[in-house]
Amino acid sequence: MTQVKIPVGGSFYEVLIGPGSLGKAPSAIVGVLGKKTGALISDRQVGPLFAERLLEGLGREGIRTTLITVPAGENAKTLEHAGLICDEMIQAGLDRHSFVIGLGGGVVGDLSGFVAAIYQRGNPHVQIPTTLLSMIDSSIGGKT
Repeated sequence: MTQVKIPVGGSFYEVLIGPGSLGKAPSAIVGVLGKKTGALISDRQVGPLFAERLLEGLGREGIRTTLITVPAGENAKTLEHAGLICDEMIQAGLDRHSFVIGLGGGVVGDLSGFVAAIYQRGNPHVQIPTTLLSMIDSSIGGKT
């Protein structure tokens, strides 16, 4: 995978790009975050396509990950859904030392980024975009 550093203020964040990125994501996440628990947020269209593979890889890395799905589409981008996600994270025992992964398009990236920012004073956020628009607009654009 190719690593690109995106400057933001006095800091930066990393973007990993390349073929087979989904299969390489678990080891990259462990390498950067070193966390042992996290939430994987996806929608009901993307989740069935990719979530199981990602969950299995995270499990092999020793990471306990809770899958949380939301309805697909802009209607899911609400405070109500953010609250439901936080409730599921609490029930799963996730804390401020956990991380949040957004697996999907722009709505999932925006929603997971918001939840990561507010849950227990903030958690690291990883975006795994699955559409070209979300790769550029909500992931690299710096909105979340």
